[in-house]
Amino acid sequence: PYRPATRRFADPVHLRVEAVPEYALLTGGDRRRADALLSRAALLREAVLERGTPVDRDEVWRLKQEALELVLRVPLGPGRHAAYCAFLAEHGRALEDHATWCALTELYGPDWTGWPEGLRDPRSTRTARARAEHLTRIDFHCRLAWLVDEQLAAAQRTAREAGMDIGLIHDLALGVHPRGSESWAQRHVLAVGMSTGAPPDAFSADGQDWGLPPWRPDALAETGYAPYRDLLTGLLRHAGGLRIDHVMSHFRLWWIPEGRPPREGTYVTYDASAMLGTLALAAHRAGAVVVGEDLGTVAPGVREELAGRSVFGTSVLWFERDWEKADANGTAPILRPGEWRPGCLATVTTHDLPPTAARLTGEDVELRARLGLLGGAEGEPDPEADPEAVGDGPRAGTSRGGEDAARAADDRERRRSEALETARAEARREIGDWLDLFRRMGLLRPGAGEEQQIAAAYRFLARTPARLLGIWLPDAVGDRRSQNVPGTWREYPNWRLPIADASGRPVTLERLTGSARAMALLEAVRAEMARGPGGPAASAGAPPGAGAGTP
Repeated sequence: PYRPATRRFADPVHLRVEAVPEYALLTGGDRRRADALLSRAALLREAVLERGTPVDRDEVWRLKQEALELVLRVPLGPGRHAAYCAFLAEHGRALEDHATWCALTELYGPDWTGWPEGLRDPRSTRTARARAEHLTRIDFHCRLAWLVDEQLAAAQRTAREAGMDIGLIHDLALGVHPRGSESWAQRHVLAVGMSTGAPPDAFSADGQDWGLPPWRPDALAETGYAPYRDLLTGLLRHAGGLRIDHVMSHFRLWWIPEGRPPREGTYVTYDASAMLGTLALAAHRAGAVVVGEDLGTVAPGVREELAGRSVFGTSVLWFERDWEKADANGTAPILRPGEWRPGCLATVTTHDLPPTAARLTGEDVELRARLGLLGGAEGEPDPEADPEAVGDGPRAGTSRGGEDAARAADDRERRRSEALETARAEARREIGDWLDLFRRMGLLRPGAGEEQQIAAAYRFLARTPARLLGIWLPDAVGDRRSQNVPGTWREYPNWRLPIADASGRPVTLERLTGSARAMALLEAVRAEMARGPGGPAASAGAPPGAGAGTP
């Protein structure tokens, strides 16, 4: 989800096909075929719920798409047709480009850089001919975008009718896939041949390359920031808020030439005043809250500038320490609730961090060890796995070579073991510090178990002045499995694991409200908030400035 084909239009895999009005109008063989396809999708769902295995999104989408092909054959009634035409008019060229890209991927594959040369440019004569030749297929993908928009609107409407001041908060990724529809349609404002990332630091000695083409600041200025404005307007159509990943991108980004290591990159600055002004105007018009993810290395003055625009920051329990008072070992005192900033979304964890249950038990350390993410000897060549990696020295086939290889293997294993023990000790110390603090604050009784420890962490948040408080759903039900492990791809099923309770049983949204554990956590947080002062109001509302307007 943080390397999407487009940020403007939501993924139709999330559509509930049965909720599309035209589905009810299917008859005869089309209805039987659609029902059969959705029954097969339901079997996939049941298998996931029974075993807790990863979700096969590709197969789910294949079945849904086949069913939608049948549903979208049904003619639209007059009212529905008028609504669809209004949607087309509102989204204009952006929607047409996205739908055209979708249609062309079905013919030429997902990587537009490998398409016939004339089709790589959305404004070329050949692309114009392709649009005319494939009108029906392009219309299909436009209809999908419209259906997703309708269901998002219904979700936000339901949230507001239920009494939520904000409702849905959408997430704006830093960038897009370099081969996706947005990169195809917006080549004129993207820095082709460049990628974004991070320079070398304590977290990553080699730096990071995120594989996302950055916006060109000069091209954005020439367009009056129209691409960013249109993106924000689209995202805020059916939302009461927006979370912006890596909000520091409004100030500067680390650009890396394609094919070069991250350390050879450089910072490129953006017109922060213009970028934040565009954001503030869009949020004001939508009456939306804006939350900026400002974790990690942040340039001086950035947080102050964001706060001046009333853009909330992000404060994560485990990271909230007074780092200016860190000792020689890098240990810093924990910030007490009254020391937290008011203008933030306060959370215990995030989608990039382990669930709290896994952190409390140390399971997160064991997972990182299994995945080779702890450091130590990780990343060093293994002569047994790659004989060429040892250079021109003696090979394992000789007596001396075998001894050298054995010593090297023993040394690697020793360092891996040392890294694991160090990580375990650091984790135990960190958790111990927090639990001791919770007990001293009266949030946790001696001998309390894991469920009460998680509740204590969220009750701690409720005592801060943070205007927004976020509860991570996996924490609410006691999940131990990470949703995403940064630095992995094939090694871990990121974004595909169903949320599960402490026993490993998957928890659907329908089951969530019946979860005694989840409801107990919510009640504990509500009770702590009601104690006030010092906690968020029961209904946080919207801040002024970037989140201005009437929520």
